[in-house]
Amino acid sequence: MAKTMFLKHDTAANWAKAVNFVPKKGEVIIYDDMDPPFKIGDGIHTVNELPFSNNFKWNSFPTTEKEDNQ
Repeated sequence: MAKTMFLKHDTAANWAKAVNFVPKKGEVIIYDDMDPPFKIGDGIHTVNELPFSNNFKWNSFPTTEKEDNQ
């Protein structure tokens, strides 16, 4: 069975209006008219607070889960 996945995408001007939208952790937000073109949600910050894809390191990706430091 074929499955289709849809990602949220829009222009930078329209994303700037999304002041209360908090993308789920791992949710991809695509900017149709920008480079870098996407952000990845962390489940905490609004879309406008998130860094673009080239501004974060995968090993420092924010998490809401308590990490075991032992």
